[in-house]
Amino acid sequence: MCEASIYSILCLEIALFLSFSFFFFTVVDQLPPEEKLTKTLEKAAYYRKKKNGDYCIYMLVRASTLCSLLDQRSDRQYSTRRANIHAQLAEVYLQVQGFPRQAEDHSKKSLSFLPPESAEYSGASSPDDDNQPSPEGVRMTALLWLGKAFVMQKKFSAADRTLTQAVRAQRLCMQSTGSCDVDLLVLMEIARSKARCGLKRNDEALEVLSEALTRCQELVEKNDPRLADLHIQYGYIEHERQNFSAALKAYRTAHGILRSRGWKSLRLADCSLLIAQTLIEQQGSEEDAESHLRNALAACERHYGSSHAKPIQIQEELCRLLVRTERQQDALSLLQVVLPHKEVTFGEISEEVAATHKFIGTILLSEGNLQKAMNHLRKSFDLFVDTVGTLHPTTKKLEQTVTMLKRSLQARGPHQPQSRFKTVF
Repeated sequence: MCEASIYSILCLEIALFLSFSFFFFTVVDQLPPEEKLTKTLEKAAYYRKKKNGDYCIYMLVRASTLCSLLDQRSDRQYSTRRANIHAQLAEVYLQVQGFPRQAEDHSKKSLSFLPPESAEYSGASSPDDDNQPSPEGVRMTALLWLGKAFVMQKKFSAADRTLTQAVRAQRLCMQSTGSCDVDLLVLMEIARSKARCGLKRNDEALEVLSEALTRCQELVEKNDPRLADLHIQYGYIEHERQNFSAALKAYRTAHGILRSRGWKSLRLADCSLLIAQTLIEQQGSEEDAESHLRNALAACERHYGSSHAKPIQIQEELCRLLVRTERQQDALSLLQVVLPHKEVTFGEISEEVAATHKFIGTILLSEGNLQKAMNHLRKSFDLFVDTVGTLHPTTKKLEQTVTMLKRSLQARGPHQPQSRFKTVF
């Protein structure tokens, strides 16, 4: 028997073995579609809790397919169940994945499965089935994610209209159920305030937050952490209006709420950073600002480590504060520590590393150390050329600075004393 025949028989035997193995060991899923849908939604909720967006989306898409098969058996024009699944898809795309365009599509699809607000509904959910969501509740969540998606895409007019409808749906839902989801209410009012700010209507945004604070204080305890989010957003808007004292008051209130509840250190760190940034805007508050920055830095380094964007951001804020208080040597020492962490986090050839070299060079220039300043500024210029190009305004300004500094070094000669320059930050 030739080798080709032996090889063909061997391949056939392997194929038969695999076929019988598949037949005997494959478990056929014979669950009814209703039970399969329930299990799929449970898995989606599990992955949503774990913030595993990809698997959660897979399960929700599978649930939507099962739902469409079940709805084909009945003559239904609307389906609250399918609407709820698409609202959940919008939430995952927006809150976990950060994709507002996909969230917008699924929110609109969710609303298409719901009856008009004025229509009398007799669809998939019934009063006897407590597991099914109410049409009003699904409409509220779909409008919320649609409005937040519009805010992320800077479509502020559409966001304002959509979120106003969401507030109306939330009040109808509260009238029918007698309860209010405070988490969704806070998200809704913060999104509304951002939409009003985008439309340059800051006064109206503050009114939205004031009303939201009043409503939430009636529903939750005085030091509930969810109130801190509203106070922080209030502080953002006041900061944009250059009303630093009001912003600082709002941030301190949020910080006090979080600290009184023993909330997560990262939330406190973010709040401390906001307080420090506001204090820096006010003259004479540098010592208090430095204390808040160091507390925020310690918390972020414990959680993230040193080579992460968040502690690096805080360290650079601290460096700017040190330069402002005329402690250039301390700032230089800290920047020398930050630089290798930035190279690990963002890459050696990156705009962020270029900005740090520029910062170091500027401080050295103000100290009169021209040669070292030249080295760092030249390195910064080369990195900016590689990352943003020669036509970028920062690159052009650096080129002028490097050229002038080079001429100054050539004219001064190697043995002339270095002079101290004053740089205003």
